[in-house]
Amino acid sequence: MAAPLLVEQLLGGAEEAAARLEELAGEAERLEAVAADAQEDRRELDERADELSRQAAELRAERDRLTAAADELARDRRTIEEARAAVEQRAQALDEREAAFDSRWRWLLRVLTWRPRLHGTETRLVEFLFVPTSDGYRLLEQEGIALRRGSRLTGLLAEERAFVVTKIAPWSFDGRWCAYLQQEQLQTTREEGS
Repeated sequence: MAAPLLVEQLLGGAEEAAARLEELAGEAERLEAVAADAQEDRRELDERADELSRQAAELRAERDRLTAAADELARDRRTIEEARAAVEQRAQALDEREAAFDSRWRWLLRVLTWRPRLHGTETRLVEFLFVPTSDGYRLLEQEGIALRRGSRLTGLLAEERAFVVTKIAPWSFDGRWCAYLQQEQLQTTREEGS
């Protein structure tokens, strides 16, 4: 009797072992699936890590480029500030020179523009002509023509009228010489006879 009991125990142990083996086989399949998932996750994580490394390298390169650009802008700013300081110094020097000559400018202008009379005549070089027109008087700037009182001028203002110099005097604003003109009164023999 001991033998059938032993066989029965062995068969029960074998069934139990078979069930356990089957359970272990299922567990192995599940572990293989988990391992495959883990391997897929690992591959995705490696790809993501490579992508992050690439982005980090790009960011470092961009940071280096921006740092270099900031350094260049700082150098440019220093250069501009130095140039501005030099310009301000030159402007201050010019202001000082202008202040030094400010009180003398009228005198210098009169000296430079003074024209003596031509030797032996009543003629003087003039820069302006003060001409009467139908709309009032006009001031014409000239290139230093020589005139004397009583001189006759024609062709001014693109008109056929003639003018006579009545006065030559310094222009009151800057001391240059001006000839004052009046329209010539024409009296021909034909007008006297009519």
